[in-house]
Amino acid sequence: MRLVWVGRSYVTRPAEKGYAPDPDWSKLPPLNEMLTLALGADGIMRNKNHPIYRDLMGAPERKAADAGADLGVDDGNDDL
Repeated sequence: MRLVWVGRSYVTRPAEKGYAPDPDWSKLPPLNEMLTLALGADGIMRNKNHPIYRDLMGAPERKAADAGADLGVDDGNDDL
């Protein structure tokens, strides 16, 4: 398919044969790896210790001693 701007919106048009090759999806890394690359280690809220969740809920900041038990480690405590 091909997107074409018509008037005030896009419409889809079938692309002509040979317009572009089919993508090679096997070259993509696994989804979890792409999400980590795109969002960073703290980009996914896995539990209630996530800094943004704590800020939104008004929870106090975590102490430096608690920082070792941060997100990105699958400790089985996905309580959100």
